[in-house]
Amino acid sequence: MKKVFLAMMSLLLVLGLAACGSTAKPVDSDKDKGNKKGDSSQSDLTLEEVFEKSLKASEEMKSFHAKMDIKQEIEHEGSPLNVDVNMDMDVIVDPMSLYQKTTTKMEADGESIAEGTLNTETYLTEEGFFMYLENEDTWAKFPSELSDQLMQIPNSQSNPAEQLEQLKTFVEDFSFEQNDKEFILKLTASGEKFEAFLKETALNALPEQMKANEEIINNMKINNVEYEIFIDKENFYTTGLNMIMDSEMKVEEYEIKLHQEMTGTYSNINGIDQIKVPQEAIDNAEEINM
Repeated sequence: MKKVFLAMMSLLLVLGLAACGSTAKPVDSDKDKGNKKGDSSQSDLTLEEVFEKSLKASEEMKSFHAKMDIKQEIEHEGSPLNVDVNMDMDVIVDPMSLYQKTTTKMEADGESIAEGTLNTETYLTEEGFFMYLENEDTWAKFPSELSDQLMQIPNSQSNPAEQLEQLKTFVEDFSFEQNDKEFILKLTASGEKFEAFLKETALNALPEQMKANEEIINNMKINNVEYEIFIDKENFYTTGLNMIMDSEMKVEEYEIKLHQEMTGTYSNINGIDQIKVPQEAIDNAEEINM
């Protein structure tokens, strides 16, 4: 059971992202979550220009802090399972280093599952891939082959702004708004074109050792996905990313429906110099074979 949980958490870590000539429509900043009202500063930049400026800014993004809240509703044979995941992460882009603190809560049929709250801390650096299981008060170390592969994940999987490069393919499908502080890009998409894109993105993010999950991804049907991206008007860094996705998948003979809502914020950009694995983890971690 422990190995299954560790494999699930490592996969979560990996999966751990209007017309071009139109300017952004002004909106009331009080209606936008996480934004404070300030002096009016309406921009005449087009969506395409904001994309390009944000992509250029991403080249200067070397580190950041991210906070992710993920709510999942999973339905299997009529039985609902709710999973809430809260993650705080420090990320250095190159070379890839990460510290992540995660709390996972699970409920079935409206009742908490016994020992359903899981608290973990994860370190991924050149020293290896370590995970602390608070409930068991133990450290685990994953095989070097896995940590090496995770370190090679493209920056687009860890850098929020670079995800715009991939989404630029669908630029004509975005709506484009602005408040006093940020540009707001919204995309609601469905259909085969976008489904193929999401599957390809998920597969590219998987290390070779996890390619066994390719069959699950290929059997996934994405019914609808909504993106909401916030870009700072001054420096063009991505400051927030919200996503809602409804999907179905088949695992062996079972049909599973998944509704997922994710809210993410990014801060302390270029303010993290080092992520170091605690000596306690190096000295005491149990080697995990996968």
